[in-house]
Amino acid sequence: MKLIPFVLSVIICLTAFVQSDPIKEVEALDDQFAKAFVAKNIDGMLQNVSADCVFYGTDVKEKWTLADFKAMLSKAMPNMPPFQTVSREFMPSPDGNTVVVVKIVKWALFKTDLRQIDVYTKQNGNWKLTLFSIQHTVPNQKTKALNEMIGQN
Repeated sequence: MKLIPFVLSVIICLTAFVQSDPIKEVEALDDQFAKAFVAKNIDGMLQNVSADCVFYGTDVKEKWTLADFKAMLSKAMPNMPPFQTVSREFMPSPDGNTVVVVKIVKWALFKTDLRQIDVYTKQNGNWKLTLFSIQHTVPNQKTKALNEMIGQN
């Protein structure tokens, strides 16, 4: 009987020591999303997406719910060209329950790089995509007036 408190304290210490790594967990989900996209597997892409996720496209008027985004993908996916992730940065929140992923993506559909921002949030112990936004990037050399205004050359 004296051994039970000792065993319990060891289990508690080990549990505290072995904590999850939010970056690795989200990175695996992000990789799964990309592989499903290449395979044109819409259900695979959306399996870790929150029911209340918001999707923003490149046009200011493009905003979809999960159901609308899935319907749009169903129409567009057969002709969708592949993309290549050029860079990816993971930024976890201090509490470890949110991870922002910022990617630079090359996509044959567009003539410029795109910035994709994904927000993953831990919900009931599982990571879910809660925000997806894709934007055109504009090189600084094309925004001379803005650069001068903010003091960059």
